[in-house]
Amino acid sequence: MVYIAIAKLFPSAGKRDAVLDALKPEFKHVYDNEKDFCPAYFFYNTVEGEDIIGIELYNTKDDLFNKHMKSGPFEKFVEESTPLVRSPFTLGNYEPANVGFLARPGYGQKFVKDSKILAIEFTLKPGTRDRFLEDGKALVENVFKTEPNCFGYYFMKSLDSPDKVAIFERYKTLEDIEVTHVNSDTFKKIFGAFEADKIITEQSVVICTDSGVGFLDRS
Repeated sequence: MVYIAIAKLFPSAGKRDAVLDALKPEFKHVYDNEKDFCPAYFFYNTVEGEDIIGIELYNTKDDLFNKHMKSGPFEKFVEESTPLVRSPFTLGNYEPANVGFLARPGYGQKFVKDSKILAIEFTLKPGTRDRFLEDGKALVENVFKTEPNCFGYYFMKSLDSPDKVAIFERYKTLEDIEVTHVNSDTFKKIFGAFEADKIITEQSVVICTDSGVGFLDRS
């Protein structure tokens, strides 16, 4: 089973670029030496504040914890970044929901200046996650066909709670999200039904932008 870690890094004020610089050699190591078990490793900057969020896909949880996190480059990154952060990094535990696309063809290794990424976490009414994901398939299909400025739209299931879902959305501009996407008939129909049935009990939306570090596919 593919394991997904959503990493959150917390640089001290004015230190985000330094943390990203420390991360770059480790990212190169992942790209060059973890080909057999790491299909994606991608980081993005929060627009508000100075946090960094990463989505890391590994073939298994063991590949992340007992191979990647025990490698010399990772240990060096931790050593170099520790004085630069206000608290240790955290990892959220997820698996693919088999809904969506992580990268539109041609954009898995392409950075888009000033792009906007939504890091979304939903808590759902107990017993409704399957419905949420099933309806999400129609949303993804519409997005892929009609929203060319959407470079990624990917659902993940929490391994810690049966009622939690995360979505990674990557768009060219904020207008593509706030005007085009949320005003589509498909979005309004699906999320209107969720609202009517009170499916979503909590949600967190963090707006981010490409950091220039990472990859979403190996093509």
